[in-house]
Amino acid sequence: MISWRDGEQPDSNRAFEAGRAALDALGMSPEGHQHVFALHRDTGNVHLHVAVNRVSPETGRAVYQGLSYLKLDRCMRELELRQGWQHERGPYVVVERDGQPVIERDRSYRKKRESRPARARDMEAEA
Repeated sequence: MISWRDGEQPDSNRAFEAGRAALDALGMSPEGHQHVFALHRDTGNVHLHVAVNRVSPETGRAVYQGLSYLKLDRCMRELELRQGWQHERGPYVVVERDGQPVIERDRSYRKKRESRPARARDMEAEA
C-alpha cells in the first residue's frame, strides 16, 4: 500500500504513477507482471493498494524480494521530489546539497528503530 499524508490529494494519474514506480523499483515492471491498483479516498488519507503477481507470466520466474523495504523507501523519496509531496523520514532522506535536493541513506535510521525480529514486529502490528 502506498499512502499519502493527510491533506495531500494526488489525482488518479499521479497515484497510479506511484504504483508503477513502486513495481519498477521492485523489479516487477507493470508491463511484465500482472497487477491491480485500487485507489481509496475513503479514509483520512488517500492510499493506493497494490497487488502484483511476483511470477512473470512470460518467463515463469519469480522476483526475489530481497531488501524490498529499502528499494521502496528510496522510490518514495524520488516520488516525493518528482510530484512535490512532503518528505517522510525513513531509511532514505531528502537533504539539500549545494542548493539541490538529494536522496541519501540515513545511517542513523536503523539505530532509532527498536531492534526486534521482523516476525515479532509483524505480529504486534496485527494485534
